[in-house]
Amino acid sequence: MSKGYRLIFWGLLFILIDIRIEIFDILPDFLGYTMIASGLGYLSASETLFEKARPFAFLLVFISLPDFIGYWEFSYTDGTITVFPLVYHLVVVILHLFLIYFVMEATYRLAKESGDECWAQATRVRWNYYAIIHLLYLAMSSFSLNTTLDAFQLLYIIFAITIVIIEIVLIVFMKKTEGKQRLG
Repeated sequence: MSKGYRLIFWGLLFILIDIRIEIFDILPDFLGYTMIASGLGYLSASETLFEKARPFAFLLVFISLPDFIGYWEFSYTDGTITVFPLVYHLVVVILHLFLIYFVMEATYRLAKESGDECWAQATRVRWNYYAIIHLLYLAMSSFSLNTTLDAFQLLYIIFAITIVIIEIVLIVFMKKTEGKQRLG
């Protein structure tokens, strides 16, 4: 099982880090989602929810392909955000949220089955924070079409920093889970 969590860890790290040369992403998200899908394959024998997460990972592999060359970058016209890149981004966030839900719920169930109440509670708390922050971001993003860029910019920066922090918390948690699985 530890190999599955290790692949999820590396996949999430690839997705979080966005290093570009010109328009090309050096650590493309589709490779991250491919690693996650592979990790879910290793874990699916231990909990059925990992198998339910795989279609989201596979879908995100294909949906994130255009991002490899920065095709859907946000473009600004007259101080407002254009609709299509925003919708594309929101779809990716929603699918990613479902993917993480299934991974965290499966991890929670495994912790409960093994009698590790502390780890089960830690899993639940991290998921709750992750979900709340992302749902607030989705709500805020849907209102961004009705605001000017100046009014939206500060709120967007605050959410971007918060999301990066919660993504790091999730990545560290996956690494710790991998360690627990290796030892246990």
